[in-house]
Amino acid sequence: MATPADALWGRGARTASRWSSTTRLRTALLGLCAFAIAGAALLGDPVPLLRADPELATLLRGMAALKAVMVIAALAVLWWRFGWPVPPRTTAVYLVAAALLAGATTLVWQLSALLAASAVLHAAALTMLITASREKR
Repeated sequence: MATPADALWGRGARTASRWSSTTRLRTALLGLCAFAIAGAALLGDPVPLLRADPELATLLRGMAALKAVMVIAALAVLWWRFGWPVPPRTTAVYLVAAALLAGATTLVWQLSALLAASAVLHAAALTMLITASREKR
């Protein structure tokens, strides 16, 4: 019988096809998040706000660091979740929401498009929570 620890490392009751599915999902998760972070880092330019109000910039970067911790926790939960079979639609929602979370957090760190980044970050987190609550498990 498979345990939650088995799901974490991709060792389930089913062998080859489940392992390859787990690996693909986890690779897609990391790849999409890395792509979103790189894109957001290229879009942002923190210099104007850093010069205009360094104290506000420090506060916002602290908030971005806290959001990054929450994103890392969400990614860890998805990493574990992808160790078990996930329906395709649910997988797509999780992957898109995770990438949006990572990109929006990077935009907040870059002090760029703060209103849009906050809206996207909270919408993606809410979408992920609603999706998780509706899973049949």
